[in-house]
Amino acid sequence: MVRFKNRYILVDLQFSDHPKGREAVATTTTTGTGSASGGGSVTDRDVLSAIRKTILDCFGIHGSAIFGGSFSIKYYSYSTGTLILRVARADHVRFVAAIAMTTAVKDRLCVFRTMHVAGSIRNAQRRAIEHAREQCISLLKTVCELRDRRDRADAVRSAQDGIAAFQKEITDVASISEA
Repeated sequence: MVRFKNRYILVDLQFSDHPKGREAVATTTTTGTGSASGGGSVTDRDVLSAIRKTILDCFGIHGSAIFGGSFSIKYYSYSTGTLILRVARADHVRFVAAIAMTTAVKDRLCVFRTMHVAGSIRNAQRRAIEHAREQCISLLKTVCELRDRRDRADAVRSAQDGIAAFQKEITDVASISEA
């Protein structure tokens, strides 16, 4: 029996109209079309279809056939913008290039930032948890640096919401099974 070799790609997805992603999208030049104002949350199916469209645009029908059913989303969180994608080991370099070219999901400008490429889902989970912890620490430092009381109270509420989202993500990522 031959084992199917995979790579798990940890991606940070940042939207221009999401508070976390404004800076990253503003500093990146986009070539795709899309509007910065979009309503509602983006589902994993929306992300998957945007990646498939980019693969078709970049690599044509041949590339679309190569990646056909060999990639999937193992984990997606809209609130934190974290994605774990599974792709065949032989094609992971081209796949990373394709997701870097994706500039819009559901007509919303975005940036896909590849954070880690792992050989097992367990290592991708570990890196996602480390990233969530780093984000929590960053939010806490931001709150501590504020001087004005009113701004501090607003920032504390915002940071608490962010920390709660990242804590939920840590438990969600830890519960992913390799199916």
